[in-house]
Amino acid sequence: MATLTSELDRLVADLRKRNSAGRLYMFVYPPSVERRFDGELVDVVARLSSTGRALRLIDVNALVNSVILERLPELQASWGADQRATSEYIRSKAIPTLVDPTLYAGGSPTDVVGWTRVGGAYPFFSIASAAERLIGRLNAAFVVFYPGHLEGKTQFRLLGKRDGYQYRFDAFYNVHSHEE
Repeated sequence: MATLTSELDRLVADLRKRNSAGRLYMFVYPPSVERRFDGELVDVVARLSSTGRALRLIDVNALVNSVILERLPELQASWGADQRATSEYIRSKAIPTLVDPTLYAGGSPTDVVGWTRVGGAYPFFSIASAAERLIGRLNAAFVVFYPGHLEGKTQFRLLGKRDGYQYRFDAFYNVHSHEE
């Protein structure tokens, strides 16, 4: 059974290969191991760094929260009246920021970009739609760390909801075990 540690080991081994630039890697793990996962990412950064590869982590939840905090009183007032307009505003600010190439400037083909805490995008936008805009524009490997569950061969559940998107990934890592 694939555990968090064994799948992270497999991901690191694959990312050490020099031909990973421009590839999308999906790393799916149970939300119940989120805190432990955050701690293990520190080790992953160090292990990749020791081989000359930089891992740039983008916290999607923090990005969405910063967009919300920019106009919090206004968004709070409109949320009950018009959730669609509020979600559209958040989507219109968060997605362009998330896929802005300058956020990843200076990257080399040996670098790795990782999106973490992607549940923060829900219910405002689909991680898949944002990732699709970035694929092919990066000069680095791209890893989506997804706290959810695999459903079928290419679909996932996040926060108990099916995200409804067929992901196209180059490599897939699925943590099955909640404990080690």
